[in-house]
Amino acid sequence: MDRITPSWTYLTSSVVVIGISIFFVSVGLSALAVTWDPCSVIGGALLLPFPLATGLLQYGAAFRRNPRAAKSVAVLLFAENGLVLFGAVTSAAEALVQMERLSWTSLGVLAVVFGLGSFGVLCGWFNLRWARLLRTLAAAEPGSTHDNPFQFSLRELFAWTAIIALTMGLTVWGIRGIGPQLAEHVTAREAGLTLPPGATDVCCFRGFRGNIAYEFSIDEVSFFDWASSGILSPEAEAADVAVKPIAGSFRMLRYLGLQSGNAGNEYVTIVHGYCYSWSKEDRRIEFAYDLDTKRAYYYLQTY
Repeated sequence: MDRITPSWTYLTSSVVVIGISIFFVSVGLSALAVTWDPCSVIGGALLLPFPLATGLLQYGAAFRRNPRAAKSVAVLLFAENGLVLFGAVTSAAEALVQMERLSWTSLGVLAVVFGLGSFGVLCGWFNLRWARLLRTLAAAEPGSTHDNPFQFSLRELFAWTAIIALTMGLTVWGIRGIGPQLAEHVTAREAGLTLPPGATDVCCFRGFRGNIAYEFSIDEVSFFDWASSGILSPEAEAADVAVKPIAGSFRMLRYLGLQSGNAGNEYVTIVHGYCYSWSKEDRRIEFAYDLDTKRAYYYLQTY
């Protein structure tokens, strides 16, 4: 057994892979809890098996010395992170072809995605090399490469308890961060939103596929602080559209407009204030501020 002890590099990469898998398992479980959004439930159901299988196989490869698990997780890591790298490269190529100016935020996101994808491919190579080593040793000394799958040490039981507790903790934290579908006349925290400290009387509704509309009362200075605090998507930020004074009037969808049975209350028309509007294909971000009522409005359409 001493001859097949994995290197510290491989063990460290394995722990990182397991940690990332735990995070995405909690994301999938959190998505399943959003029962009012079928797209979220379906997305969670589709996502969950991949990080779950990756984490379990990585554990079996690194800590149970199982050559079959090492080869399987290598294939999974190559496939998953190959898709991640493909998405990053095609997104960058699309921006170059369309001559779009990428913001620093967009470049940062692409760099992180490309870095994670590259790390995943490297971990796949580590596992493939480990699988070959285990098979070579197994051929020379049958039965020496992996532990009994039904025998666990006390240290492993403690480790699995910690993993399950961490996964459940992240899942609960994720569910709380999503917020309720409908919230009216509450605080920003109760609505699950990140708003300026002075925001009061918050109303919010979350629709399908991430669509959301909300409104809150705030003073003018805090509104502009909030508008410049990174509330835009990288795509909208790259468009460099400015918040401008309203000329004439500005009409936008309220949170009531995402609900059914609110005829006559779906939209707000602002005459004195400021507005922002960006759209591309089926995506839209709008927000505005009414100087007369000291109320801010926000609407995000993702499809």
